[in-house]
Amino acid sequence: MSHPAAFATATTAAPGTSTATPSGPDARGAAAAGPGTEITLVTGDTVTLGPVADGRPTVSVTPAEGAGGSTSFTTLHEGADVYVIPDAVARLVPGVLDIELFNVTALAAMDYDDAVTDTLPLIVRGPRPLAALDEAADSRRLPSIDATAVDVPKDAAAGFAGRLTAPAGPRAAAGVTKVWLDREVRAAELDWNLGMIGAPGAWESGLSGAGVDVAVLDTGIDADHPDLRGQIAAARDFTGSGSTGDPDGHGTHVASIVAGTGAAADGARRGVAHGARLLNARVLDDEGRGQSSWVIAGMEWATEQGAEVANLSLGAQPGEGDDPVALALEALTADTGTLFVAAAGNLGPFGGSIQSPGIARSALTVGAAVESGRTAFYSSVGPTRATFRAKPDLIAPGSGITAARSGGGTADPYTMMNGTSQAAPHVAGAAALLLEKHPDWSRERVKTALMTTADGEAERTQSQYAGAGMLDVPGAVSDTLAFDRGNVDFGYLRYPGGSEPRTVEFSVTNNGTEPERLDLSDNSRDVYGDDAPDDLLTVSPARVTVAPGETETITARLDPGAAPPRVYAGGVVVERDGRDTVTLPFNAYLEAPRHDIRLTVLDRNGDPWAGGTVWLANMDDYRPVSGGGSQSVHLDENGQGTARLLPGSLSVMAKVETPARDGSPATVAFAGSPEVMLDRDMEYTIDARKAKQLRPARVAGAQTEVEHVSIHYQRGDAKRGSGIGDGIYAGGEEVAEGRVFLQPTGVDLSDGEHNGQEPTGVFGEQSLRLYRDGTEVRPRQPGSAYFDVPSGPATYRLEHTSRPDTVRLPLGSRTETRWTFPSRGPAPGGSAVKPRLLTVDHRPPTRDDGTLRAGVPLMMGARLVSSESRSDLREEKGTLRMWVSTDSGGRWHRMLVAPTPDGSVLATAPGVRPRAGDFVSVRVEGSAAEGRTVDQTIVDAYPVR
Repeated sequence: MSHPAAFATATTAAPGTSTATPSGPDARGAAAAGPGTEITLVTGDTVTLGPVADGRPTVSVTPAEGAGGSTSFTTLHEGADVYVIPDAVARLVPGVLDIELFNVTALAAMDYDDAVTDTLPLIVRGPRPLAALDEAADSRRLPSIDATAVDVPKDAAAGFAGRLTAPAGPRAAAGVTKVWLDREVRAAELDWNLGMIGAPGAWESGLSGAGVDVAVLDTGIDADHPDLRGQIAAARDFTGSGSTGDPDGHGTHVASIVAGTGAAADGARRGVAHGARLLNARVLDDEGRGQSSWVIAGMEWATEQGAEVANLSLGAQPGEGDDPVALALEALTADTGTLFVAAAGNLGPFGGSIQSPGIARSALTVGAAVESGRTAFYSSVGPTRATFRAKPDLIAPGSGITAARSGGGTADPYTMMNGTSQAAPHVAGAAALLLEKHPDWSRERVKTALMTTADGEAERTQSQYAGAGMLDVPGAVSDTLAFDRGNVDFGYLRYPGGSEPRTVEFSVTNNGTEPERLDLSDNSRDVYGDDAPDDLLTVSPARVTVAPGETETITARLDPGAAPPRVYAGGVVVERDGRDTVTLPFNAYLEAPRHDIRLTVLDRNGDPWAGGTVWLANMDDYRPVSGGGSQSVHLDENGQGTARLLPGSLSVMAKVETPARDGSPATVAFAGSPEVMLDRDMEYTIDARKAKQLRPARVAGAQTEVEHVSIHYQRGDAKRGSGIGDGIYAGGEEVAEGRVFLQPTGVDLSDGEHNGQEPTGVFGEQSLRLYRDGTEVRPRQPGSAYFDVPSGPATYRLEHTSRPDTVRLPLGSRTETRWTFPSRGPAPGGSAVKPRLLTVDHRPPTRDDGTLRAGVPLMMGARLVSSESRSDLREEKGTLRMWVSTDSGGRWHRMLVAPTPDGSVLATAPGVRPRAGDFVSVRVEGSAAEGRTVDQTIVDAYPVR
């Protein structure tokens, strides 16, 4: 993860403690740790979580003791996460220091806070990583990624950070090139199965996985379970518990799917490769949680033990590229030839949700299927985040899987579990069967054989959900047609070089005794389900006959210029006479245009701001699917740096610090512009000399003394309500001495039609009526939004109707909204009260012009929020019901509403496929605590094209 995409606030803490109050949706860490939770950062600075405000914990910072540390801190928000980054090390983030080291909500949720542990687990890469530490309570070498896992005592953290930031010399950090947080890894927990994959057919041919070693990296294995007794050849604990048993139960369940004997069920509930030997690497603790270094060490041990297959039914959220576990998987695969089978994760049905280490190119990544053979709704969806690789590779049974229960003995030996954790061991077992039959096969050949014999969808291949299709064990062990690759993955085509046509070749070898005639075709579509242009992907030849013992080459050609930039998925389909069709997953990401902005930053002396950090953000789209919406730029010794972002309006602001010189004091200045149009490669200079001195505030007629000031800059994203910001905190003395400067940020929106304010009259005819305990309250004057109500508790109902001017405000032909809420009204003689009203944040899958796609099943996102004003939105917990209509409200269709991981909902309308020319109307009913409700209808909300 290169940087979070979110609101930002900066905190200066010199001396003592200062506080930044985040805003936004509920944070995971807020639930995991209450107010007062303290987290010591890798820099030795201590962050304290405060009371929750607007759904997130406030944070305060106590700088580490000693000279050379930070006195200012930047607080960033991404979704539910809160990051606190000391400015003294900002230039090392994320190049040297993993940004997750500063994710305080995640650190608390992982139990890395100070009340639980006095050490911080790190993975450090460099020639002498331990030389950067005064001491280390424990360490473990991870040679596959040339790194060391260390537990750094928190009271030594400040010294460690000091050496990282020190110039060359005796205090330098001994060549440390990367420091990752040793993140917690959890079991992917969320089933009928052997018949669907055809395992009995392989057993009947005499295969059982005998002689093949399969490592299971999980929560341990109950070696005394009847199904697993005598199956384990070696075991080792990497969690520090001293036991390789399985208090959690996840690992035992997984291991029995791979190689259980079924003894507790008279052999009826056998594992796919019940003759294989198991290597038990316990890398997750009693609660199914672990750290990246535990998993890496377990992988290294498994390969040292000679494992031909390793099962990884675990996962962690991916970053903006390969994390240490994925890097280790790639290195160990190349060095040892072990096939790592990884669970895709249980974060579907959203694209880019494949978990690590399933993101690794060499991993055989497995999604989960339900009994009908379709992909389970929860199974993670490709392509991979940031790298845009084709994943998953295939699917296997994962829902309602019955297998061994840890501690079950013979009285209650089995239990049922769901998830990609259960799907992966089916594939690991199938790989063991193949290696038993073909001990000379390479890892890549085994992986390719399992993919090219899977039962895929030939008509409309949904490769991002199912990969090559459902695991087919008999096909894999008996097929005589061999492919040299399992997919047609063009991957990430970066702009502009990715615009040129390119090809992927694959060969097909006939190992049988009869000629094979193959008919080849392709199908592809974008992430919205729309068919791609016919000439985006072409396959040649369209027909080929492969003689026995011969090899033919097939060419898939991609023409990026034939289709708009976005993610495309599908398949290259190979039809065979009298045999199952082969589906090779197709994937390509055509990157939208990006441009470089080359920054030069000058301080108030006119000198380069060497070593500074500037945060840039695209305010048209802060978090696009492809990334490139925001970036931190670390300036070189000339005060220069370059960012590559999506075209659009950029926020380019910096908090420039100027050192004292020639008797002039040190200063700080907000400088730059909130609106720089990036429409080509460009250069931009931030000159702090353009900033104006902040004058002390004065109260007319009274002696005034400024104790402290807090100045904030904030710029909002036009699409998602995200944004970026920073702040200056200064004492009255600094202001009085003229040490704080601000560059005016006014933006002229006047273009003859706009003046920066909401245009009047866009709602057309409208009415607003208020009821108190069922009795209507008259407004102060006709058309006013102010109502005089008595003090005291009551239940209110507010009704609003409008017929918008659809030319100026294309938001439906008619709207009706009704709110109910409790209120005590204003205190006698008090000021007006603004009630917090429930509302719905609609997230329709519209194009940039606000239209929906014709012929596509209706699927809409939404979340329940509340507000007191236009700029104040707070996520609410409650219920949502939704309906849609395609005939202006004549007939309403109830939508199926499912919760999503980010707190919103995903609503679908089965069978409703709007046609071109239709308008989709929407009705919602929401309710939350205290009896608050919202009932809203928008007629003709979205045109269909």
